[in-house]
Amino acid sequence: MSLITQIHGWITIRCFYKNSDKFDELEEEFLEEVLIEIKKFIEQCEFQFTEVSFYQKYEMTFLNICGMSWYYDECEKVIQLYQMISKLAKGSYGVLYVQSEKEENVFKVYTLKRGCVYEQVDQLLSPCIPEIEDYPK
Repeated sequence: MSLITQIHGWITIRCFYKNSDKFDELEEEFLEEVLIEIKKFIEQCEFQFTEVSFYQKYEMTFLNICGMSWYYDECEKVIQLYQMISKLAKGSYGVLYVQSEKEENVFKVYTLKRGCVYEQVDQLLSPCIPEIEDYPK
């Protein structure tokens, strides 16, 4: 098992989780401002090993995140980004998968929904040994 930290995630960015014409209009009004704040936060993080990209389709905005590093500090910044978005755009939802020496043979999954970020051990890829790697011989 390597000591590298890997992160993979996505977020659908929405200001509100209510689904109605009234909130669709508010969404249009506030989304641009929210995106400016998110982009400022990303710039402040000064990611070196993490790729963060925005994607827009059908009037929806998505954020994709992928990275690998020998250091856990960038991962902590990504988790902070998820927490920031959860407070700023409470209708946003997404997941973040993290695997590192700090996570001890498991993938952690962070779920963003309804203004909160939840942490749990992933059940599909964990434990990494033997689910995705063999035991060392």
